[in-house]
Amino acid sequence: MSSYPHSKPIVMAIHGSASTAKQWRCLADELGATTTFIASDLPGYGTAENDKGSRLAALEKAVARCTAPIHLVAHSFGGAVALKFANALPKRIASVTLCDPVTALVGACGRPGLSPELDAIWRDIGDSNDTAIMRAFLAFWDGDASWGALNETQRARLVGHAPGLRRDFSEVSRGIWSPDQISYRGPLTILHGEKSPDVTLGMARAIAARHRQAVIKPLGSLGHLAPLTHPDVVNRHLCQSLALHGVELTPAIATKMLAA
Repeated sequence: MSSYPHSKPIVMAIHGSASTAKQWRCLADELGATTTFIASDLPGYGTAENDKGSRLAALEKAVARCTAPIHLVAHSFGGAVALKFANALPKRIASVTLCDPVTALVGACGRPGLSPELDAIWRDIGDSNDTAIMRAFLAFWDGDASWGALNETQRARLVGHAPGLRRDFSEVSRGIWSPDQISYRGPLTILHGEKSPDVTLGMARAIAARHRQAVIKPLGSLGHLAPLTHPDVVNRHLCQSLALHGVELTPAIATKMLAA
């Protein structure tokens, strides 16, 4: 296998819980001309559904032959993975842009784990069936009516992600994805949706408190699932962040950003 092109920056996009790399298809289409775009399913999801291996090892393998600087983009739980990945390869990471990151937080006991809000959900649904877990997960992030708005195909797809979600909850509750130690010191932008649950703003602030270059930017009146529900809007913000961090955009993307 040959290396990726030396002249193009690498953009690696990491999906969140109950999703797959397919959520980044539109962003890949927009950035494909000027970057090498990498998005792969985290172990436990999509094509890697039955993979019990390390999430970090999977990402490191995906960029093993990359020689250009790597710009990380991530959503939700993928944000916690991205920070750990940046810590593992700090000299290779050119920038990090997180959209409503979900991470472990240090609680009153002094140990990292789930936030109280997510811990309550996990205790209530941890032993439930896959459908109940996904219904509760979606209600927390997108409102009580969100499950009823889905068709049967969409519900079945979400239920298929339940094993991966269980793994996410378990790993975060054990403090595996705590942002307390951030050795990566490059540019870090955190996008926060104003309609996202309050817990995500607390997580964004916790990350920013541990990284002197971190900047929190509002996404406007969007919710936590905005990369899935409003990809055009979110992708515009992501492209703006990448441009600020040195990624060259095509004239078409630059014009779209200016017109917005």
